[in-house]
Amino acid sequence: MSKKQLQIKDSQVKKNLRWHILRLLRLNCRTKQELIDKLSDMYLGYWQVNDELVNVDLNRLVNESLIRYSDTYEITEKGLDALGKKEREHEQYLLRRVSKGACAGYSLWGNVGLSALEFIVGFLSGSIALLRTRCILL
Repeated sequence: MSKKQLQIKDSQVKKNLRWHILRLLRLNCRTKQELIDKLSDMYLGYWQVNDELVNVDLNRLVNESLIRYSDTYEITEKGLDALGKKEREHEQYLLRRVSKGACAGYSLWGNVGLSALEFIVGFLSGSIALLRTRCILL
């Protein structure tokens, strides 16, 4: 694949950019250029950092009092709380969707669906072998 095909678009980054900025600022205070450099490193060069998009998110975060700016940007207590809440929501999502129990459920329903499909195809095609295999397994 060529590098151009692997480029990430602004629209793909836009929804998570503010959270990436908050995570970077949780570690320590940074200048705008340091943030841009870190964001560029995070996306391994597959996203051309859009200064305008970063400015919009930084201004929005300042207006929402999630970060403050004096020579450098730093996260506020409100920003830490918002970031913690977002991370807890993400953990809950992972527990619901990707836990062992959820994967076992997906596997069970997938097998039931495939068995039903095989039974229907066997019935419609008149294949006794397919029907017999399904009946033995059930």
